[in-house]
Amino acid sequence: MQKSRVSAAPLSRAQHPCRGARTAMTIHANAWRQLPERPDEVFFDHLAHFVPDISAASADLERAGFTLTPFTPQRTQHGPAGTGNRCIMLREGYLEILTPTGEDTPLAAQMNAAISRYTGTHLLAFAVTDTAAKADALAGQSFALQEPVKLRRVVDCDDGTDAELRFTVLRLQPGQMPEGRIQYLTHYTPDALWQERYLTHANGAATLQSALVVVEDVAEASGRFERFFGLTPTERDGSVVRFALARGSIILADQKAAASLTGNAPTPDIPVMSAYWLGCDDPAATATLWAERGFEVHHGPGAAPAIDCAGTRIVAMPV
Repeated sequence: MQKSRVSAAPLSRAQHPCRGARTAMTIHANAWRQLPERPDEVFFDHLAHFVPDISAASADLERAGFTLTPFTPQRTQHGPAGTGNRCIMLREGYLEILTPTGEDTPLAAQMNAAISRYTGTHLLAFAVTDTAAKADALAGQSFALQEPVKLRRVVDCDDGTDAELRFTVLRLQPGQMPEGRIQYLTHYTPDALWQERYLTHANGAATLQSALVVVEDVAEASGRFERFFGLTPTERDGSVVRFALARGSIILADQKAAASLTGNAPTPDIPVMSAYWLGCDDPAATATLWAERGFEVHHGPGAAPAIDCAGTRIVAMPV
């Protein structure tokens, strides 16, 4: 198992909880890197809201200043997945809005069960260069795996042609990560997914930085995530643990610590993925837009503006 440095100092809740999580690079228009390039790199690729009514969720997210891709149904190598999505593409990573599409499939059943617990974020996905190698590593850590899913969906390109998006998704057998659907994937068609026309958002959102998972037993959950990532936590203080990846980070916290980190984000159930942090070009301008469009703007540590939208607290941080 790869070891990363554990900070001797407690995690400061007055500081940005995602600090140090970004790769060291000079960011300009052509320098954003969406995919890992080395076998040892793990990127926080995307997260997904599970929603029963994608029209209502889409309207709320558009009001919050996000540009959404068109709705597309998903397919696997066995036929319809029973799910469909819209996406919010970012310069680093993306957000996915997933909903059942009516087909009776195992994936749809899992999604409906998750939505029955709460509407909001239920999925964290991490990009790697080789899902087959990652499957071997997970099996070596005693995780039971499902058959790899070869997801497909067709999208329109800005030149008027169609393109098929292709991914291989590696999922665990249900129940091993009760926090939600925690998975790895490999992208094969990034240019068709991250189309330039979808990368600009009125709220200035640019990067997916971090997500917060609220758990009952931080030590127990941290041990499982440590085996899943093959990394020791970068920081921990007993009630908060952070895993810094090659890009992005994941934070585990108990309910009291999570409230401090997010300015009392709702926790409709535990475990719950209650909040995430986005890098925005100008967080103050983001907050102004949210207020003008009728959202209640909350403020957490460091006065970071946040709103509750599509079942999750979204926090705006500097890029």
